[in-house]
Amino acid sequence: MKVPIDLICYDVITLGNRSGIAVWESSCTGILPELDWNALARYILSFVPDDLAEVLLCSIDEIAHMTFVLNDCDWNLAKEYALKAIEYLRFFNTVKVKIMDRYVFVPKPSRDLKIATISALDIENYRIIGLFDGESVSFGYSVGDFTGKIYFDKFVRHIVDVMNNSFKIIVLDKNQILRVLQGCKQTSLVLLLQNCDVIELRNLVRKKLGIDIVPLEALQRALGMERRTELNKIYERFNWAKRMKKLEEFTGAAREYISDDLKALYNLYLALK
Repeated sequence: MKVPIDLICYDVITLGNRSGIAVWESSCTGILPELDWNALARYILSFVPDDLAEVLLCSIDEIAHMTFVLNDCDWNLAKEYALKAIEYLRFFNTVKVKIMDRYVFVPKPSRDLKIATISALDIENYRIIGLFDGESVSFGYSVGDFTGKIYFDKFVRHIVDVMNNSFKIIVLDKNQILRVLQGCKQTSLVLLLQNCDVIELRNLVRKKLGIDIVPLEALQRALGMERRTELNKIYERFNWAKRMKKLEEFTGAAREYISDDLKALYNLYLALK
């Protein structure tokens, strides 16, 4: 693919004792969002300059070229600053995930990544399942067994939408999701998930890290990852709601727990992928 030399522009902005860098496209092509900054960093490290490289540098930025000449045409120094610029730009569109005492930068959640995560919780006669598409979260839940209340309309519309748009579906354990859906009397969703490709993060973690732990909260602890909610606190809230006959009021706490699961699955999948 031929790209004009002036397609991607940049400027260094100084405000007081702080500096920033702005990068933009001179015409709308959509290349910037698709750039693989890690691959670009690797290319810079392996780059071997020739005479043409200096000519191109002068064509792109005369001031940068002048600074380059004043620094004895030191390409190693130029590479160092280029890698620093990439680090700043990577921070803008990434989140930092801690796994086993290491920090990994992964893309910020977005529908554009075409990834959706599903997680569920089953406590006695209360079941809840959630779906996260990078931007929106939806829930379906049932309270009681045979004559209980079932709320699944939004969740059904959401899962059909992500499947129609070719999202990758990520779960920790597919069988657990199917059991919860079956308990919620969602036979059509059970059949839908049984007959589509679903990526089980449990298998990916086992393959990449040699760890096989469920539930997700226990896996996060084993990997040194942080989370806001804890399963034992959820059980305490459930037991209180059950004693007070206010199971529907438990939904807020359950949603918060599932939301933590969904985002952890999302980031963990990106980090391991």
